[in-house]
Amino acid sequence: MKWTKLKIHVLPLAVDAASNMLFDLGLEGLEIEDQYLSESDKEAMFANFVADTLVPLEECRLVVYLDENQDVDLCRTDIEKGLNNLRAFLEIGSGKIILETMPDEDYENKWKTFYKPFRVGDHMVITPIWEKPDLIEGDMVIAIDPGMAFGSGTHETTYLCIELLQECNHALGEVADIGCGSGILAIAAVRLGAKSAIGVDIDENAVKTAKENVKHNALEDRVTICKGNLLERIQSPVNTVVANILAEVIIDITKDVKKILHSSGILIASGILIEKEKEVTDALVTEGFTIVDIRKKGEWVAIKARL
Repeated sequence: MKWTKLKIHVLPLAVDAASNMLFDLGLEGLEIEDQYLSESDKEAMFANFVADTLVPLEECRLVVYLDENQDVDLCRTDIEKGLNNLRAFLEIGSGKIILETMPDEDYENKWKTFYKPFRVGDHMVITPIWEKPDLIEGDMVIAIDPGMAFGSGTHETTYLCIELLQECNHALGEVADIGCGSGILAIAAVRLGAKSAIGVDIDENAVKTAKENVKHNALEDRVTICKGNLLERIQSPVNTVVANILAEVIIDITKDVKKILHSSGILIASGILIEKEKEVTDALVTEGFTIVDIRKKGEWVAIKARL
């Protein structure tokens, strides 16, 4: 089978949003390549004299593969539209797209070689379903196949959410995971002692993947996954809401989150760039939330707030 390789160049701060956009388009097996160079490397390449038309050296590359049955021109057009939409609220960089024709190899599964088991905290182990992790006494395991959904657990925003869920522990009660992606946060919440969890995502591929991951972890009796837009499928109040989405969306739904939280309920929000932190905290405080904790990792922030 012939494959076409697409390299999409974006700034590091735009990687998360651009990756989510690509998954929404149904483009799986995403790879992320850093393109950082040291000052000595730049000098050696005379980078200071590179024409402005070239891709900036500080950008990253998002790499996806299209098989021979996919319309390359249509995919490129859809990606360009998606990048233009992101530019409305985020500096993404050049957005340059480079196409390469690849030899017949198993690129559909190539990305799996880079996804390995890892720990969050002392005793939670996130592992792809095709790996056998090294465990110690007291470990709890979450087995994940990200598929075409956004959420392997390796991104800073997901990691921060799991850290904050760990601290809530058995006080989690009933949990709603808004924009659940692969379902990893809903599954983690139940593993950490939540009574039950519901995961909601508007993307059909995410819903399918999340349901499969719930089965991989034998949690069908405690985790429900459904298709819907943000809060619309939450029919009764919950104790905890997890929203790993975008700062702008979190701000928009803050007032409605209050309606689905019990008194003293907890909101864990992430997908927030550091420069958006104050906008989100101000919106939460305005709606009567108390900021309990703020965690940072890389360029990202996660906020724990209580009603």
